[in-house]
Amino acid sequence: MKRWISILLIKDFETDENRELIKVCLLRGKLLSLIACELNHSAQETDYFFTGILSSIDIIMDQDMKTILAGLAISARVRKTLLGEAGELRHCLDAVLLYERLSFEEAMVKLKEVGIDLRRFTELYIEALIWQRTAV
Repeated sequence: MKRWISILLIKDFETDENRELIKVCLLRGKLLSLIACELNHSAQETDYFFTGILSSIDIIMDQDMKTILAGLAISARVRKTLLGEAGELRHCLDAVLLYERLSFEEAMVKLKEVGIDLRRFTELYIEALIWQRTAV
C-alpha cells in the first residue's frame, strides 16, 4: 500500500519536463527493492524502494534535498542515504546510478561490496524494467 501511495504522490509532480526522470525513479525504487530481497533484507525492502523513488526528488521538485526530506515521514536510514551517508543502502543506490551512466566497472565495484555480481544485477534490472513499464 505504501508503495502505491508513493507512486501516486510522485506522479502528482509529473510534468512534460520531468516525466522520464519520474519513470527512472520508479525503476530505481523497484530495482533497489529487488536488491533488498536478493541480499535477504526483505524486512528493509520498503527503505530500499523509497530510496530509489526519492533519489531525484530534489530535481523533480527543484528544491534542496535536505529541505524536502525534512518534511517527509521516512526512516532515518533513507534520509541519511539520500543525503549521501555511506552504508550498504548507499552502495546499492550508487551502483544503480553508475549502471545508469554506463559506468559498468565502477558499478561492479559497488555491487561487489554488497555481494551481487553484474550478471545477477542485470537480471534484476530487467525485472524492474518490466515492472516499471506496467506500473506507469
